[in-house]
Amino acid sequence: MRIQHFLISEHGLKYTVLLNTVELTDHKMSLNQLFTILEELQTKYPTAIIQFFNSDYVLNEDHLYHAIYFVQKAFKYGQHISQKASIEFLLYLSTNRQIKKAIEAFGISASDLNEKLLDYCIVANGDEEVNKINTDLLTNFSCIEKQSPYIQESEEKYNRLLSYFGFSTNQIKTRLNSLEVKRFERIEVPLKDAIRLHALEDLIIEKMALLSLE
Repeated sequence: MRIQHFLISEHGLKYTVLLNTVELTDHKMSLNQLFTILEELQTKYPTAIIQFFNSDYVLNEDHLYHAIYFVQKAFKYGQHISQKASIEFLLYLSTNRQIKKAIEAFGISASDLNEKLLDYCIVANGDEEVNKINTDLLTNFSCIEKQSPYIQESEEKYNRLLSYFGFSTNQIKTRLNSLEVKRFERIEVPLKDAIRLHALEDLIIEKMALLSLE
């Protein structure tokens, strides 16, 4: 579990984010039951964001943090696409204005429940509230905390995200040049992977920013 505090003075935003991954141990639950739990928690904590997500196309924690930032900003200025911040979060993760496509890519499915490994985030006002929401949420499950799968870096992950977000190798190379990384083809493989993922992160964040302006 990770807890991070954010203060963006420029927009008067102050919030706390909790990210967690859990493995269900001995409790079978349907999607409808899970969504009911989320709805009840959102009713109890109306100003919070409480959302499970599929992490297949999540680059890293910063991908999540930037999506949350754009959601907070969108609701502050009344420029949101969805009426629900939890859905808006999926839209920004996907960099797509179409709710159906965002949910297909980043929403959880019955197969996620069958695999029993679930990722979620809570956004609220300070440690006390995020921890209280987290405690309330976890009382509905028998589970253990696990390492988040989206922190792993690999060639397969890079290609999967490059394809999903629709970026080309040329866009990556152009961004690398802007990052002053020269002779891309000659970079040692481990370093190359890290730098390419950094370039991909920049492009994803840029696409989020463009989404907020549409």
